[in-house]
This record gives sequence, C-alpha cells and structure tokens, in this order.
Amino acid sequence: MNTYNKIWKNISRQLKYAKNSPQETDYQSAIYEIITDSDYLGWPSDRVKREYPVQMGSIKKSDIVLLDSDLSPLIAIEVKLSNSANNGIEQLGSYMDRCEPRLVFGITIKDSFNLFYDENTGRSIHSIKDAAITASIDNPSDIDGIKLVELLYFQNFDVDILKAFCGERLTALHKKSERERRICEVSNILSGDSGNVLMRKAIQLYLKENNFIDEGEEDIVDEITENLYLTNFKKQLESKNNETTRSYKFTYKFIPSIEDFVEYLKSNICYRHYVLSDGRIETQKWASSGGITVQTVKPNITGTPFYRKNKTNIVEIILSPYEDPNSE
Repeated sequence: MNTYNKIWKNISRQLKYAKNSPQETDYQSAIYEIITDSDYLGWPSDRVKREYPVQMGSIKKSDIVLLDSDLSPLIAIEVKLSNSANNGIEQLGSYMDRCEPRLVFGITIKDSFNLFYDENTGRSIHSIKDAAITASIDNPSDIDGIKLVELLYFQNFDVDILKAFCGERLTALHKKSERERRICEVSNILSGDSGNVLMRKAIQLYLKENNFIDEGEEDIVDEITENLYLTNFKKQLESKNNETTRSYKFTYKFIPSIEDFVEYLKSNICYRHYVLSDGRIETQKWASSGGITVQTVKPNITGTPFYRKNKTNIVEIILSPYEDPNSE
C-alpha cells in the first residue's frame, strides 16, 4: 500500500504541470514515461505503443495502447490537455469498438485518470459518470488514484483482478444511481397532486383498519388531510421565518467563471470547496447527473447535507474544476 501511495503522489506531481503543456504530444510523452518507468507503473516498452492504429490500415490512432502478453491490444488510452474542450470519452469509446480485437478497457487522461470497463466494447460509455474509477491528478492523496496504481502496476498486474474490480465497482455505482433516481422520482410524485391522492388513500386505509371511521364516513378523511396540510404548512412557514432571522453570510467563488464552471461540470468531475470560519476547507467531488444550469447551480449547493449541517460556519464556497482550492 505504501508503495502504491508513493507512486501515485509522484504521478500526481509529475502530471500536474504536464497537463498544461503547450502541445498534447508533450503530455502524452509524460504519461508514456510514467507507464514505462520502473519507478512508476513499470510496463515494458514493448507492451506500450504510442499512436496505435485502431484498425489495419486505419489513419485513426489511439494515443497510447497497453498490450497483453501476446502483444494484442488490451487497454486504449486517450490523452487531452487540461485546457481542451474535448474530454476524449467519445473518441475512446470509438477506438475501443474499432480496435482489433475489440476492447473492454479504456482510459482517458485529462485533469483526472478515468478508467472505463465496458463489455459493450466502448459503445456504452458517454460521460465521466460511466467510469469505474476516477482519480484527480491534482490530488496526490486520492484514494482512487492509489487504487488505480495498484491495479495497473505491471509487476502485479492481473487482467482478471482488474475486470473483477471494475465489475464490482460499476455494479455499486449503478445501484447508487438507481436508488437516487427512485428517491427523486417518488419525491416528485409525492410533492405533486398524485402525492395528495396517495396520502388521502393511505390515511383512509389506516383509519378504516383501526376502526376510526365507518363506511360512509370517508368525508372525514378530507378534513383530516386538510388539517395535516395546514399544520405542515405552518411548520414550514415557521421554519422559513426562523431561517430568515439567522444570518448566513458567505460568498461564492466560481473558477474560472460561473458559466464556464457549469459547462465544464456537464462532462467532468468538479469540486465544491467549503471554507469554514475556523480556516478548515471541506472538499467534495461533484459529478453532475445533468441538468445543472447557471440558474440552478447555487440551489444545488445549498441543498447538500454538508451545507445544511454547517451553514452557520461557512464563509466561502469555491466551485472549481480543481481538487486544490487555490488553483485557478
């Protein structure tokens, strides 16, 4: 573990500046070095190819390809500079599907390492959210970065272990995403007219089963439901009034701007940095599920559990593409 930790720290330090190189080929060269250098991932040079044709006679070439023991393509790697508008994911998926043989593994490297595993050979990857593992280059202590090194370290490399890890990770991510989707869907139903109907039916069933009302007395349910709505409305109003009497004064800082941040968030991992009154900074990854706009980005932040719990101590919220809150 200490070895992997050290290697990831060195990779982070090496690529933090390389990702801002004048030319993409310079960044590719830096990545090639960390893959083949024995102090990093240690892959033999004959197992790592640059500008690899994805098909026989094709002019389309993958930036870097890792080969298996039979010298057949195993993992395609697509590299993009930090300031590139292209995240390389669509390109990677195309290469995975067109390579001979077709590939189930692919990596994009820009501001982060994103390892994809797709049994549909690249046709099912569309955004960074489809990655099995994402590690920020700006974070030398990223747990996922350390795990990535462990999985790709040549001396211990095992494609079956890599496949098993990615499969388990993606299953867990899909379950989490599906759970969040269901919660959102049910919440939307309950907050609308359908929710009122469901609540009325539930109250009516409860009252009948517990002998609070007899047949023909269903109109009582309407009165009870109305009283519940009035009671809840009063509580919400009181809570809102209490909120407005408190002073939660903090500033927002968007890097580089709110418009650019929202655009970047659509297809990349970003970060929320909560600066607290005692000087501490709480940093959280933010992978948008889509739909975030300039108008909705702030409500999305103030709706997070961390904000609700710590809002009296927050002095600034920094929204940035970078893991380091001081990077601009």
